[in-house]
Amino acid sequence: MRREHVNWTGDIVHYESSPGTFRGFCPTCGTRLYFRSGRWPSEVHVHAATMTDPGEYQPDAQVFIGSRMKWLDRLRSLPAHQGFQQAPDDSADTP
Repeated sequence: MRREHVNWTGDIVHYESSPGTFRGFCPTCGTRLYFRSGRWPSEVHVHAATMTDPGEYQPDAQVFIGSRMKWLDRLRSLPAHQGFQQAPDDSADTP
């Protein structure tokens, strides 16, 4: 999702899993909320189960299709990519 389209409510613990790459967690239950990286500065990768209404989100691509679950076969109409949809911005230092 584009960063400008994401709004959070409540507290989030942000863990820097590698330089410039962050993962967000609920401090109460540990639920994974998002992934973001300076390599893809305009994106936040939100876990669908944490959305207020995930049914409103309309995906426009698939990534990492080599390890995709069989139940995702119905998504064949979307463009598919072996990695992230957008090439990383390796010049970015921070998210």
